[in-house]
Amino acid sequence: MQYKLSTRNQNTVSIHYANATKILVMNQKGGVGKSTVTAALVSHLLACDYKVNVIDFDKQRSSHDWADCVNSGCSQTYSPSFRSLSEMALSLKVSRDAEFVILDSPSNFTREEMARYTHFVDAIILPMSPSPVDLHASLPFIKDVIDSGVLTRRNIALSFIINRCVEQNKNVERVTNLLNHFRQFPTLGRMSDSHHYQDAFYYKRPIDTSIDKALWQNTISWLSELKTPQKDVIR
Repeated sequence: MQYKLSTRNQNTVSIHYANATKILVMNQKGGVGKSTVTAALVSHLLACDYKVNVIDFDKQRSSHDWADCVNSGCSQTYSPSFRSLSEMALSLKVSRDAEFVILDSPSNFTREEMARYTHFVDAIILPMSPSPVDLHASLPFIKDVIDSGVLTRRNIALSFIINRCVEQNKNVERVTNLLNHFRQFPTLGRMSDSHHYQDAFYYKRPIDTSIDKALWQNTISWLSELKTPQKDVIR
């Protein structure tokens, strides 16, 4: 499963031309679990024998440091700031045989930076935490993403994951009900507050795929529906 990722390797290709399905895990709010969702998604895709690359846009490098230990050579860090889209198309490369590329966004980015993050992707997964503070910050951001037109212009699919869910937490139900206002975009499920997610980062190991199994099966099923031969990867 391990394979070398090098920008000088003939087995790499520009992200612009890659046949892989490219998924951006994004939320402008920090602390909502973007890196945890990235690690869990990568763990489940690898368990299904998919070939996966990880691109970490975040300066903290949490996703990269984890992924480089779990699947050595498949991960890279990259700073899109101050780069033109044409420069990104030339310099940002992935494995030619990658089937999925998971990109982890930082927090507190501008609309111009968001345009760079989303330009090459097929789908966005937006994690949300059920805390009132995170809810207050995330809902206006969701509306901003939709109103910006980036989804329709680039034919990008959008979905939600509710993270850090604890049983009998009324805020979880509140988030679920509020997301129903965006019902054209699916809520893939609820991610528990299991210690296994954080342990994976501490011990640098894959996340146990028995945790929240229904959520991740639903997520992979949704992503698989995006992998159609008719999809034009040259934008």
